Amino acid sequence: MTEDHMSSRFLNELFRVIKSRKGADPDTSYTAQLFDGGVEHISRKIGEES
Repeated sequence: MTEDHMSSRFLNELFRVIKSRKGADPDTSYTAQLFDGGVEHISRKIGEES
């Protein structure tokens, strides 16, 4: 398996997980909480973690 193929599979799986958690209950899912806060909230968190 090539590195590009592995990266693609990883990103596809990551997208799937984020998408599934987006619709979860914000009281039990930090990802759902971030989405409830909107793009600004998500962007701020990404900036903190980078």
